[in-house]
Amino acid sequence: MSVDEKKTAIITYVDRNNEENIKEDFLKSLFEVSKYKGHVIVLDYGMSEDISKEIQDCYPVKTYRCNKEIDIFVDRYKDISKIIYSLPEQVSTIATMDSGDIWFQKNLNEMFEIGVNEIRTVIENRVWDKDEWSLKCINSLGLQEKQRVIKILSGTKVRNSGVIIGSRELIRSLFENVYDDIFLCGYSFFGIDQIFVNYEIAKLNAEKRRSLKDKFNYVLVSNAKDFEIIDNVVYKKNGEQIVVVHNAGGNWRILGRPFLNKWSNPEQYAIENVKRF
Repeated sequence: MSVDEKKTAIITYVDRNNEENIKEDFLKSLFEVSKYKGHVIVLDYGMSEDISKEIQDCYPVKTYRCNKEIDIFVDRYKDISKIIYSLPEQVSTIATMDSGDIWFQKNLNEMFEIGVNEIRTVIENRVWDKDEWSLKCINSLGLQEKQRVIKILSGTKVRNSGVIIGSRELIRSLFENVYDDIFLCGYSFFGIDQIFVNYEIAKLNAEKRRSLKDKFNYVLVSNAKDFEIIDNVVYKKNGEQIVVVHNAGGNWRILGRPFLNKWSNPEQYAIENVKRF
């Protein structure tokens, strides 16, 4: 089934840290490799002026300057839910994506083939209350929040929040709810947003939450033994070409990139760096 990409939008977010990734990897491959024709919105939480100008000069993107009030991985949920209201009426499907560790290798048409009223994420082979990293995230919550989350997520597999695709209204509602959850919780740390994305999606009716093929958010750190690189292209070991490569893991990213980042902040990826607000 062919998808009219002009009825779709990709929303991403970036600050000064690792900003070269969005210019040299994310946007370059999105337009030059995937040939994406839909709407692209970049939430700017403090990019350098020269990078911001280069992005807008080189690519058909719309940028919004946003205030970093807590952390980018918290603030984006508030700001994206607001930005959705301003999108053209014809936009019916939205994909939200990380920008600092993602690049594209093929056309995205198939990724946008979703139902009228559903959300899709890649489900990883990790269980919330058994996986070491995921359990560490949950244990960083206060007791009351931890109990509330475990009640819903215990025994379920982790949905990766680096790529979320869904109908316009469900994405807007999801992001509003996730921000409210985090704000009421009063904590901020790397991974808290993924907790509450999973929490809110788990509460949806089954027909509204679907899985996304892992080739549309292939998390390298979770599939370290299952991919190979041939002529600078990432493939699964079975020969299938990955569409969306997610070099996730913060300070534990598997692949280096052929450019240097001027700015970085390793502390933002430490779960132990818990803030109260």
